[in-house]
Amino acid sequence: MDQDAAWTRLFGQPVFAQDLLRLAMPGLVRWLDFSTLEEVSTRWAMAKADDAPRLQTVGGYTPRTGDRAWRVGYGDDSGRSVLMPTEFQSDTDANMHLRSREYGLLGYQATTRWQPDRDGSVRLVPVVIYSGGPKWAASYPGWAQRRANVTAKGEPWLEARTSCVLLDADSCGGDDFHRQSNLVAALLRMNVLTEVDATVEVLTDMARWLRRTSPQERAALVIHELVDWWAVCSKHAVAAEQVERVRGTLALGGSDDMMALARTAREWPRIWREEGREEGLEEGHRTGQGELLEALAERKFGTTAATALASRLASFGDDSAFLEVSTWILECNTAEELLTKVDGLSPGPG
Repeated sequence: MDQDAAWTRLFGQPVFAQDLLRLAMPGLVRWLDFSTLEEVSTRWAMAKADDAPRLQTVGGYTPRTGDRAWRVGYGDDSGRSVLMPTEFQSDTDANMHLRSREYGLLGYQATTRWQPDRDGSVRLVPVVIYSGGPKWAASYPGWAQRRANVTAKGEPWLEARTSCVLLDADSCGGDDFHRQSNLVAALLRMNVLTEVDATVEVLTDMARWLRRTSPQERAALVIHELVDWWAVCSKHAVAAEQVERVRGTLALGGSDDMMALARTAREWPRIWREEGREEGLEEGHRTGQGELLEALAERKFGTTAATALASRLASFGDDSAFLEVSTWILECNTAEELLTKVDGLSPGPG
């Protein structure tokens, strides 16, 4: 699998399409209803009888297939939607402005023919994601822009001279994943990182964000796809053993990850003492260890159980109680069993 194929596969996950919309059209997000987000076919060339705007070859028209395309409706009952054909490029292409315009026109024609907006049209914003590393050219290409424009009535539009929104590490350099929690900005950031450890750190942040914001099974699937993408698209050679080690660490509910978290929870009091943090920072101590136990419970029993555990631990300040709970999380078969054991503990001084 090459880089462009890896990007295309990863963006089959709706969460990346949502964050791409946020990055490419930030002024439009407040108008959209993401529950209507759907992927649409990118095989836009139609049969000869349909008079598709394609170059004619012997026997008909040449098929044309784009990478990904997503459509999302507005949340204002206007019957409007926006179509976002998306292409992935790992190297520069002198004809990219023509290709993006062609894909946009084909997508527009297909959508207006079969499922137009209520007003008979569709709002179109083609997007190109460039993962080649250096900037596309010495200056930003004149045929693209960094963000789509949006009118006061929520209508997206591109300048007359441009054909698409182009996103690369340079254009997204000001988008901080840790502030905005944007997965696409994080992917682009990894394209310019110079060390493997730094990319793994970003992957870890992304996995943590996915677990907090997505159902357990969905988060596990997306994290698995994300590691596959990293193995192909990393700017550094990554050994297969390292890929699987990272996958095991990030995997939701993976036994190795569970044990690593449990060991950390058990070692926390010793680490805290060795770093001389006991005096004056007991509240931070309890908070940090409680967060570890909450993460451990979430990976085994889910978010609801983790939240219930966190509320019970809030009044505990005794190290031994935290140590017992870390053991129970591993040993208990159900969340109910765990919470019953925790309820039997007497809170220490808070």
